[in-house]
Amino acid sequence: MQHFIDGNPLTNYDLPTSYANTFFFGADYPDFETGNKILAPEEAWNIDVKMDDGRPAYGEVIARFWNNECTDAAINTDFESDYRLQDKSAQCALFFKDLF
Repeated sequence: MQHFIDGNPLTNYDLPTSYANTFFFGADYPDFETGNKILAPEEAWNIDVKMDDGRPAYGEVIARFWNNECTDAAINTDFESDYRLQDKSAQCALFFKDLF
């Protein structure tokens, strides 16, 4: 099964989950969506903990750039991954899904 955002297949940076009614939070991609890296993993984790479950692959707040950047996952099906809290550079964007 292939998942899509706005009719486009997910990139290698996205986890395979349902993205219906999703708000992207990130830096601007030219001529695309606002889903580029903007937050350090600790900043993303802080938002996730306050709004959801603090886990990058579960719940209503989903981390983007799972591939050993925002999270410690080596593959996009590692749903048990954690945020890379030791990395202080901008490595994350967030999806807020099914909030509305």
